Amino acid sequence: MSSEDQPDPDPNAPGQIRDKLFWIGLAVVLATFAALRWRLLDLPLERDEGEYAYAGRMILEGLPPYVNVYSMKLPGIYAAYALVLKVFGETHRDIHLALLVVNALSGALVFFLARRFFGPWPALAASALFGLLSMGRGVQGVFANAEHFVLPCALGGLLLLFRYLDEGKRRLLVGSGLCLGLAFLVKQHALLFLAAGGAILLLERWRQGVRDPKLLGVEAGIMILSILTPYLITCAIFLSIGAFGDFWYWTFDYARAYTGEVPFAQIPVTFPPQFKAVTAGTWMIWILAGLGLVAIWFEKRLRNHAPALTIFAVCSFLAICPGFWFRAHYWALLLPALALLGAAAVRGVANLLPGGHLRTALPVGLFLLVFGSSVAKQSEDLFEASVLQYVRQTYRLNPFPEALEVGKLIEATTDEDDRVAVIGSEPQIFFYSKRRAASGFMYTYPLMEGHEFALEMQRRMISEIEASEPKVVVFVKNPLSWLRREDSHALIFEWFQEYSQGLHMTAAVDTYRNGMARLYKGEQLAERGNDYTTSLEIYERLP
Repeated sequence: MSSEDQPDPDPNAPGQIRDKLFWIGLAVVLATFAALRWRLLDLPLERDEGEYAYAGRMILEGLPPYVNVYSMKLPGIYAAYALVLKVFGETHRDIHLALLVVNALSGALVFFLARRFFGPWPALAASALFGLLSMGRGVQGVFANAEHFVLPCALGGLLLLFRYLDEGKRRLLVGSGLCLGLAFLVKQHALLFLAAGGAILLLERWRQGVRDPKLLGVEAGIMILSILTPYLITCAIFLSIGAFGDFWYWTFDYARAYTGEVPFAQIPVTFPPQFKAVTAGTWMIWILAGLGLVAIWFEKRLRNHAPALTIFAVCSFLAICPGFWFRAHYWALLLPALALLGAAAVRGVANLLPGGHLRTALPVGLFLLVFGSSVAKQSEDLFEASVLQYVRQTYRLNPFPEALEVGKLIEATTDEDDRVAVIGSEPQIFFYSKRRAASGFMYTYPLMEGHEFALEMQRRMISEIEASEPKVVVFVKNPLSWLRREDSHALIFEWFQEYSQGLHMTAAVDTYRNGMARLYKGEQLAERGNDYTTSLEIYERLP
């Protein structure tokens, strides 16, 4: 019978109906978490978001990073933010709307990966687990950190890699390498996903019976070249504009010094509190993932997937380890692996049961118990907390709501060509105010660190501010904006004490112990007391 004689598929056939239900289920999962994120779109930007947004705007204005914005982060995140600002708009709400879309894409990719390993129903569970985990306050999940932009690239690269292993089409291998290369270009931590991709390729090809060293070498070469392509293009761009030295200094020399700040022996100090915070409302999901890790090795129908999934899980964990800081947002890189292992546990329980309703009811019941309990433990964050409550619960007295007010004030009282200096680590003020920074230092953290570059960085920031003659200077009285240490050089504080003699204070935003803040302007400054906990003080140069 020719293909023309084949009957059309019956849209009402049981298999067709099930397929539609799976797609409807995925749409419901993604829409649910999009709705939960929607009510928090107005969250003010935190520091990293402010840096990325300001650098993205500079790119749109034709100004490259590392010349105008000093940071150890690779430029992929700045390019991603430039695209976000171009497509979605240039407000903090627009940035969080873009995060909503990026997170939904990651959730869909988790579904496709899980479906390949475990089938559609566990894949829906994986997508739901990822959606809930990625909203967690413990991983700062509703803030548009770089890790969220790494995940679509990394997951897309791995999905294309598995398709290559199934179909053998070289273009899929090239696409996989390019996606993984882009993930690295967004954040250096994604190097571990590159390692996972390479290890999975060689291991799975060996398990498929490929023993020809030449063929394996060709495949590895294609993948390595594809992975390197985005980075090599980036290097070529910075070479062409004469900024490669700046690019290399910040992303390699300083980055290397930064990652050496915390010694290996400090892990017992830095890891436990972060792990406790990350798992606070989701510990049952972590237990489920642990059961999944056992299931893929001991349940015979899942054992074929165990090597690849274990490599992915181990590399995902290692991705949060560089520098041994274990910062909250780093943990977002581990969430897809947890979701996949959670799906493995659901599939494993089903495989152990005989046929009939029990085989469906028990795994579904297990998932609902774990998922529902985790939702209940985070119900205040998910459904009740206001924007101000949420940001205070996540970042305490960091001046993120206050920075929004300061940015609006600066925009209203300055011209477009005026420069602004922020003595502290609040780059979001530059973005809100739509004004150029007087110095390329977005943060004063590096100036407080114990590496060899710290004192020279202080001198450089001082000279840049003095040379640019900013109209407005914001001095941040908040220890969280400095992280000053006992061995930190005090030069910049001594300099500002003298420099401020040529300034006069025009406004201040004081924050009190209860988390409330008040703006004082002009004559209102006379009413200002000294009972505030932190403050953003705004100065203008004397004529």
